[in-house]
Amino acid sequence: MRSSTALTGTALALLAGLSTSASAQQVTLYGRVDLSIAQRANAADNTELRNGSGSRLGVRGSEDLGGGLRAVFGLEHRFDADTGAAGEPFWGGKSVVGLAGSFGTVTFGRDDNPAVKMVQEAADPWAGDTVAGNGNIYDGNVGSSRYSNTITWRASFGGLGLGAQIAEGDGLDDRPMNFAISYGSGPLYVALGLDNPGNADDQFTSVMARYTVAGVTLSALYGTGTDRNDRDVDAWLLALKTKVGGGELRASYGQRDNEGVADPFKQLGVGYHYPLSKLTTVYADLVNVKPVAAGREKTGWDLGIRHNF
Repeated sequence: MRSSTALTGTALALLAGLSTSASAQQVTLYGRVDLSIAQRANAADNTELRNGSGSRLGVRGSEDLGGGLRAVFGLEHRFDADTGAAGEPFWGGKSVVGLAGSFGTVTFGRDDNPAVKMVQEAADPWAGDTVAGNGNIYDGNVGSSRYSNTITWRASFGGLGLGAQIAEGDGLDDRPMNFAISYGSGPLYVALGLDNPGNADDQFTSVMARYTVAGVTLSALYGTGTDRNDRDVDAWLLALKTKVGGGELRASYGQRDNEGVADPFKQLGVGYHYPLSKLTTVYADLVNVKPVAAGREKTGWDLGIRHNF
């Protein structure tokens, strides 16, 4: 049996090795645990403990290859913090490797959709999180927040941002692909996104603008396209964020109109998020949606806490 001194020496050696590796590669461990007591809108009456914004554990890093070139990687695991159950796939949040330089960053693997990140989530005060997130509005219920088997390019040139992604498929018509362009200068941010999820007819184009004045951030989005059955889809969202009493007040109203559906889907949300520190936030949100099917709730709410590390 090994002595405690020997075990301590081994542990220190391992830590020294990790430290050397980390200093060479600039490796960062990060994560989030986010749970709330919540009732979802457009769901059965069921108050439950649920993830507010996707609890996660990730690691990312880069290695300097010289000449302005870097190797980069990222792995992100999503899980249900209320039960400890692992998400599927295990690295569902992200699993990429690539190169970065003056041309931007090119990655291979499972990655975020630039059209969603740069355009749609940028217009939503909740960025799709919590019961008040506007994911059912801003993408027209057409696209996906991330795709597998992709090649993704991102670049920033001053205030101009660019993103493009293409995934495996049977041909150009069945191959998920998307593109986004943005411009930010001072209080103004504008962006345009094109998303084709790769099914027969679905595609969605979205444009947004965000402006901050007198401490209030106002945003607007409009999107139009067709679903996989070639039916027209139109959506719009208006939102604001502002500091109140040390926290952040959020509000939004949006609508999605699907061809062949008599009543457009409408969503009104309001919330207050209060930071206890730079890493920990408590929050409360309220949302109302319509129409809803019989037996489902029109109103949703949550009371939660989120900790980043």
